[in-house]
Amino acid sequence: MNKKEYLVSLRNRTEAGTSEQDRKRLYKGGALLLVAALAAIAAGMGISYAQRSNAYEVYQQSGEIPYEYLDVKGVFASWNEQAIGNDANALLTGGKVLVRNHLRITGAASVPPDSGFRQLPAASYLNLVGNTIVYRSDKDRHIYAADRDSLESRVLYDGNAGEVFCTGSRVYFIDYDAGGIVSCLELFTPSDKKVVTQESVRAFAVCGDEILYLSAAHTLCRAPLPQGEGVKIHPHQLMHRVERFYLYDEGIVAESRDAVSSFTMQGDCVRLRYRSQDKDLQVLGCLAGRLVLRENGSYKFVRLDTMQTEPMAFESADSQLLTSLMQDETGALLGVVYDEQDAAAADRLVCSGTIETAGEEGK
Repeated sequence: MNKKEYLVSLRNRTEAGTSEQDRKRLYKGGALLLVAALAAIAAGMGISYAQRSNAYEVYQQSGEIPYEYLDVKGVFASWNEQAIGNDANALLTGGKVLVRNHLRITGAASVPPDSGFRQLPAASYLNLVGNTIVYRSDKDRHIYAADRDSLESRVLYDGNAGEVFCTGSRVYFIDYDAGGIVSCLELFTPSDKKVVTQESVRAFAVCGDEILYLSAAHTLCRAPLPQGEGVKIHPHQLMHRVERFYLYDEGIVAESRDAVSSFTMQGDCVRLRYRSQDKDLQVLGCLAGRLVLRENGSYKFVRLDTMQTEPMAFESADSQLLTSLMQDETGALLGVVYDEQDAAAADRLVCSGTIETAGEEGK
């Protein structure tokens, strides 16, 4: 081997060694980055778990829960039973049935004699706050406060109100005098109404420290509750083209034409829960892990986990619409039905067996 060939050979060996060293350094660096990434993910999951556990402990002590933690360890069920004035989903569909703390009140004109319900005529969006029943009159659209025992009422707001939703001593309502935005009043202390949303609203629920609402443009949004006058809030859009929405222990169920989807309170983990051939599909509520649907003039249940339908024992007719659907403490189904084709017909309270027994109407 001459000198020139020796130098070429030496250079090739050097380059080969350097390349091998570079590969080893690259592999080592990649492994370190992977370990660091996994550690960061694990740490993030640990922090998230700790935050959720801490939020649950705070809720147990104070009854207060941030919006994003409503799906923690059964918090939703407790919040739905204790922190607000009525079942949230019943309020979202009219709120003409109220079952709270051994109180059974309805705004329906016709009531089964053995139902145990007392009546507040033409009342909707019934809420129980302490010993006070807060409701909207269907006649004059004012908001009233009634004593739970005597049912004697006083005017709380003499304007044009829509949905009423009470949390604590605060009365939130759709304010048609202000263009359909959500406003708020204090029940036990005189106060001027306060602005909650900047845009007009079709339906809403106050969840912890935020409001979840369906805008007039059929966009489902969430926004923090305003902390002071003149403070600009910035809503987050969760879903477009929404007809109706409901809440359950894992988040939100939303109807969009012929499809029903679910997602978390933050709008993540979107899942199709049901698709119908009926373009006039109506979702009436969410009870015990089941959707309640009106499809092709009939009522049925749909299991959220399987998309399987079950018939609902209800005296169904194309012109009848079931609203304010909820369950009482025994699991019995309650609702108010009215005739869409006859505005003069009286609405009536209906009761049935539980979802599991699927009893006949009126039992």
